[in-house]
Amino acid sequence: MNRIKVLPVLLCLAYILSSFSGAKVPSWIPKDFDPRKNILLIQSAEIHGCMEQGDDKQARVVKEGMADYPYKYELAKPADIMNGSKYQNKDIYRWALLTSRVDMGDAPGQGTMQVSGADFHIYDRKMDKHYAPTGRSNSFLKGVLKYTISNIVKYAKGL
Repeated sequence: MNRIKVLPVLLCLAYILSSFSGAKVPSWIPKDFDPRKNILLIQSAEIHGCMEQGDDKQARVVKEGMADYPYKYELAKPADIMNGSKYQNKDIYRWALLTSRVDMGDAPGQGTMQVSGADFHIYDRKMDKHYAPTGRSNSFLKGVLKYTISNIVKYAKGL
């Protein structure tokens, strides 16, 4: 009889203690990703939610989004990331942070107007593998970038 009462208590205690075992690694970060060893390529992309466009605006928004990133990175055009000669060394430039377009559905109160946003995903250039997006799509790229980078930094601190 006592055994039946003790089992649920032990299971609850084990669950609570396991929640303190450390930070969980987001599923979208590859297990062998280590930003300390490589230069991360950041895909230059259209900055959503801004009237001003162009390379200067993109560089400023990326710089603001990367403010807490203590490792090396470079802003790169998609064509250069995929097959450009500038980044041929895939040991140095192994990882890229690419944008993904996401259909966010109909705009509230706008009838059938579709809203799209952006998300990021990690691309392993050496293995030619695209990983899952972060799942935090938004029409403002800077917010998604900050979320992505803060999680990458937390992950790297645990390495």
